[in-house]
Amino acid sequence: MSIVPSSLIMRTLTCFYCGKSNKNDEYTFGIQIGIRYCSEHELDAKRDSRAYLHHQKKVRTRHALVHPILGPFLELLKTDTHIRRTSGAIENGWTLQHEFYSDQTTLNYMDDSWSVPMIHRESETIRYVSLSTFLEPELKAVNNPALAEQIQPILTVLNDGIYKEYHDAVVQLQAPTLVQETDGVRSVYGVRVFVKPV
Repeated sequence: MSIVPSSLIMRTLTCFYCGKSNKNDEYTFGIQIGIRYCSEHELDAKRDSRAYLHHQKKVRTRHALVHPILGPFLELLKTDTHIRRTSGAIENGWTLQHEFYSDQTTLNYMDDSWSVPMIHRESETIRYVSLSTFLEPELKAVNNPALAEQIQPILTVLNDGIYKEYHDAVVQLQAPTLVQETDGVRSVYGVRVFVKPV
């Protein structure tokens, strides 16, 4: 049995797999989406959460930082880096968004490109930056040359998927199950609310 990660808000403190008292939560996106598990289903929760990330083409930044290929690249982004703004201007002072409060950030595949979460500390601006932009001649000229040199191996790793083994394991099981909604909780315009019985 596998589970689709879902909202952890307004849920009973029971395992999503078996209904026993929960041990902890496996966070998938932020601290609100994930899988609640008991001691027997901890590894299943980790597997299903990561399989879902693979399916959604996302990689948790904290997982990428310890990956043997992605990690050294992301470490380079912890120093001031130039990026191209939406206006076309090149701006310095951007670094990888990785602090404790952004522990749940992800590298994302969007608009046909892998992007990395970055922050401009002076203005406290946050944005996703496409990795392919680091190959632009203007950015290569002002950034650490190692950034552009590592882009192709990085893209290969991301396209193959660092969570692929979890995804493949889930594919061998029956289709992932949605978590049963908590009694009294309803979705109203995409927001989960408690509806008091009449």
